[in-house]
Amino acid sequence: MFTPSQPSVGETITVAYNETAPGASIRNADAMRMDVMIMREGESPLLKEVPLTKGSAGWSGAFVLEDSTARLIIFRPTAGSLSDNNGGKPWATTIYDASKRPLKNSHLMMGQFLSGSGMPGFKHDADFPAARAEMETEKKFHPDNYQADLDGWRLLVREKPGDETLARVAGELDRYMDTYRGNELAVAGALSWFDQTGQKGRGDSIRAAFVASNPKGRVAETVRRMEWSQERNPAKRAALIAKFKDDFPQSGQVASTLDGLLVRSYLQSGDTAKAVATLEGMVAPDYSVYNMVAWGMIDKGTNLEQGVEIARRGAELALASGDAMKPSYMSAAEWDESNAWGRAAMLDTYAYGLFKQGQMKESVRLFGEAYSLTKGQEADIVERYVAALAAAGDNEQVLKVARESVVAGKASGIVIEEFRSSYGKVRGSDAGFDEALGEARKAGEAMAREKLLKGRIDKPGIDFTLTDLEGKAVRLSDQQGKVVVLDFWATWCGPCKSSFPTLQEVFEKYRSNDRVAIFALNTWERVGGRQREELVKKFMAENKYTFPVLFDEGFVDRYGVEGIPTKFIIDKKGRIAFKSIGFNGADEMMRELTMQLDLLVAE
Repeated sequence: MFTPSQPSVGETITVAYNETAPGASIRNADAMRMDVMIMREGESPLLKEVPLTKGSAGWSGAFVLEDSTARLIIFRPTAGSLSDNNGGKPWATTIYDASKRPLKNSHLMMGQFLSGSGMPGFKHDADFPAARAEMETEKKFHPDNYQADLDGWRLLVREKPGDETLARVAGELDRYMDTYRGNELAVAGALSWFDQTGQKGRGDSIRAAFVASNPKGRVAETVRRMEWSQERNPAKRAALIAKFKDDFPQSGQVASTLDGLLVRSYLQSGDTAKAVATLEGMVAPDYSVYNMVAWGMIDKGTNLEQGVEIARRGAELALASGDAMKPSYMSAAEWDESNAWGRAAMLDTYAYGLFKQGQMKESVRLFGEAYSLTKGQEADIVERYVAALAAAGDNEQVLKVARESVVAGKASGIVIEEFRSSYGKVRGSDAGFDEALGEARKAGEAMAREKLLKGRIDKPGIDFTLTDLEGKAVRLSDQQGKVVVLDFWATWCGPCKSSFPTLQEVFEKYRSNDRVAIFALNTWERVGGRQREELVKKFMAENKYTFPVLFDEGFVDRYGVEGIPTKFIIDKKGRIAFKSIGFNGADEMMRELTMQLDLLVAE
């Protein structure tokens, strides 16, 4: 796959891929490249797209490892939209110095990678024993690397959560503090573990001592960062962030991100003037911040003129955004897609403002651009675009866009009504509309089914035994012969909570079907033990949800969940068939989930 086996900075690395090798998932490609993700110390990851040339022994290429901050390289053979991740275990290598001694943080990063932490498309299935071994190797070559201790504890808690593990961490924490007491960076990294291991008083005492002796130090910065990140009142949070900025000046992307958080907090507190002032004071604001400020002003109709002007400036930035803004870790194709959706959101806001001002021609043009950039897949943009077309009297285009949205499953009730109205105006009567609507829906169902089949996964489900709200044990393997839905969620997760009425509806639909089982796995809560149980039971009771809930104990990592809500649909043989991340609206969730369940039940 790559040579040399122990690469150093400055060396030429040769990469190869054999399509005929057992397990190779790319065959008969017309062109190939090797996507090379370089994980760097103190810098964002860097993606290199290395072209490959086909020879008698397969595909090969080469690149020079030039970056002195490189610590880990991950390889992904790619041909068009296809890539080979080696069955969930992408190829990777640590980096060495000239004497072939591993560079500091190389094995640390390898351990993080093997634990399931990685970049999208470059993620390894969680292998905790292998990850722990990498942390131990890091400590062997670099005994002073305290980060390996901290990450090692995280691995332990993820692999085997519970009081026994926390007791072990508490014991190791004493040794850690004896070793690194004079290293403020190391101490700052460990302080949260006092809270997690039931030693909050001791942790607070250490924090207070460091803050008193060094009020501008890393511990003080960590304490202050925790204050504003945990503050739920937006006005108070904004004040804390503003003071934090003054006391701990940041630079670059960190500063921009902090300014964006401050703008959001001002908007949430209703202080639009301070949000605008913060935006105006930013050195290089991203167009998404303009969008954040402009949307509320336009949607609510307050300061419409100012909102439209802010949106105009944001739209100019969005339209000018090119490859110079591409994050170092994204491929050109990934950036084009990501930037397209961001630009569409900004143009949609500007178009909405112009629509409210009665500037229909320009509004329709911009809505059309937003619609094209998102390929008609954003329901809110579709709805506003159709409304603008109808207001402008373009009934033929309403018919075209509305039908496309029905086929795509993105048509709201408002879109359907505009579809009906324009149908009647174009045809002189709405006779035949219901048939046309039914035909569009039927075409959409066929397309959705085809897409579903193409996106089917075939990976083994990971067995577990977890307790439900009544304390009864539920084992996944006992459900074999049924189609099983696993929905990972938390009580603080907004999209999770938004999706639950639909999950309840799906549960009711299949309640009497003994070939379907639905479980909501509660995970990533901010409290544990009895507090967690009481919190979840109260949440379920208050919302009158009756679908089964299980308390996750680390399987969120074993399943490779990166964000919640995430659903896994497991077939009757116990294999993962489908995976969905996030919540894209009740209609889409209902259609997708019922289609998945019906397909698998029928097998």
